[in-house]
Amino acid sequence: MRILVLDCKEYAIRFSLADMETKTFPVCGKVESIGMAGATIHVRTQGKSERQEQASLLTHKAAIEKVIDVLIQERAISSKADLDAVAHRVVHGGESFQTSTRINEKVIEQIRRLRPLAPLHNPAELEGILATRQILPDTPQVANFDTAFYATMPDHAFIYGLPFELYKRLGVRRYGFHGLSHRYLMHRTAKLLEKNITEIKIVSCHLGSGCSITAIDRGTVKDTSMGFTPTEGLAMDSRCGDIDPGLIPFLKAKERLTTAELLNLFNKFSGLRGLSGTSGEMAVILDKAEKGDERCQIALGVFSYRVKKYIAAYMGVLGGADALVFSAGIGVNAPIVRQRCVAGLEFLGVQLDPEKNQAAIGKEALISSDDSPVKVFAMPDNEELTMAFRTRDVIQKREEGIEEDEF
Repeated sequence: MRILVLDCKEYAIRFSLADMETKTFPVCGKVESIGMAGATIHVRTQGKSERQEQASLLTHKAAIEKVIDVLIQERAISSKADLDAVAHRVVHGGESFQTSTRINEKVIEQIRRLRPLAPLHNPAELEGILATRQILPDTPQVANFDTAFYATMPDHAFIYGLPFELYKRLGVRRYGFHGLSHRYLMHRTAKLLEKNITEIKIVSCHLGSGCSITAIDRGTVKDTSMGFTPTEGLAMDSRCGDIDPGLIPFLKAKERLTTAELLNLFNKFSGLRGLSGTSGEMAVILDKAEKGDERCQIALGVFSYRVKKYIAAYMGVLGGADALVFSAGIGVNAPIVRQRCVAGLEFLGVQLDPEKNQAAIGKEALISSDDSPVKVFAMPDNEELTMAFRTRDVIQKREEGIEEDEF
């Protein structure tokens, strides 16, 4: 079975071809600057160096058609008929979708209704779904929801302290995101510990442009930092994370902002970008902070403190943990950030090995000391692998879940 895995964003698409027989990705890559003067296609084929090419791709449909052409050029498939299924990432599934789901008109309509809850993601993902259905009308397509992983979260964790009727009538609750990543981290950590997921407690930290932390108790999610939308929780690249809701009417009045402008402020101009006044990229902030830039130092301090606070809180929720995992761009590539995020948590059993931590950049590694009660890992995430397995399971009508040995 060969599955085309797509993660569509507003101006970009990440893609990969999953070969389910060999459990490999023969070709993967990214299309950038869709709808602009010139799009760039990055292609990585097994056994070859990455190559790039330019093209005029004004729509997601044109970009996806180009992706299929690339797969044919790389001889990963002979024609689009060789694709057995398409796996789509969809960030917000609300309460309607608690597992990966084969796409039909009803599913599309529900994803459309959920667009306001994930404005940076769901609209582009829906556009990608509609385009792919036109290009591959006879190929099964599956929506893989980030929110689905949190279906096991207890009501005391997902219910807000608001009138209960708002939850029943409008679905106002914590949903959680990055579920595809946290699901992979859970299974991969269990394999590294040589245990079953039903035997271990994990605090997993997905720290990239978007950031979230999840508490997992023997395969069951107990809590997660993102909420009704992906804006809640940690300070991120451009999202503010936790704020006092009283700021909303205050800012509307003082800055004369509309609701749309406030959402834009919270989602696109806050977090590391807003604090530093320079960039939302951690590499830039670390460089400038080291050179004495005060605002970048503040941004780094806010980011690290928020992560540490959530780690400690979730270890309390779990009653201790067997493993702490750092993943995604920041989590895998920034040893100094990892060190700052766990400084002072030795009383909870978290002890880094400085040399191991410093050496773990861009790769999977155990970075805790030999005598650390809690094992700490740097671990690249693999949402594409999770999506491929789940899509296969849906198409073949297997039971919910991913076999651990596949990780």
